[in-house]
Amino acid sequence: MEEVAALVSSYPEVSHNFLRDHPFPLWFTLSGRDEGHVRALLSDILERAGLSEEDALDLPTEKKIKVDVRFRFRAGMHGEGAGGPL
Repeated sequence: MEEVAALVSSYPEVSHNFLRDHPFPLWFTLSGRDEGHVRALLSDILERAGLSEEDALDLPTEKKIKVDVRFRFRAGMHGEGAGGPL
């Protein structure tokens, strides 16, 4: 499983990759320019991992929601101080 996780994480299009206690134990988020690109990336990952399409549960995005969160740090903490760039 660690080898497959490392393979998945090697793709710049993967933003999250984690293990779960589930029949499909490795969950990851894969982004691409369109649905066809995402499917091609997933097929490539599966092929390189020696897995079949039946070994994967593809849950495509139905609605994309973008959340932007920014934190201001106090002086002395990581960052450049209150109000400065992060």
